[in-house]
Amino acid sequence: MGTLQKSSYEEGTGSDQGSNVSEKELKTYRKNEKKLEKEYQKIRGELEDIRQAFRYLEDATLYDDIYFRLLQLEKITSQVRKGRLLSHGAKLHRKLLRKLSESPIE
Repeated sequence: MGTLQKSSYEEGTGSDQGSNVSEKELKTYRKNEKKLEKEYQKIRGELEDIRQAFRYLEDATLYDDIYFRLLQLEKITSQVRKGRLLSHGAKLHRKLLRKLSESPIE
């Protein structure tokens, strides 16, 4: 991402000739950035659940049900990707990334 330049309006001249980005777009961009950071931290926290399920699978012995352990790993991975009851998962992160990339602010 690039840096934001101060418009002539922000510098005190009273007109916004130097920038074609409105205050509303800038506010929306910053809001989406905050949401993106929040979702990223949530997903990073949920990676521990995936690691734990993977360790459970790795620790399987000859007589353990590997199929069941694979299903558990798949279930947890799906929950992190798609979201759980009160979270949106990685879907929201992807959506916010698209919004930021399509934003006129660079």
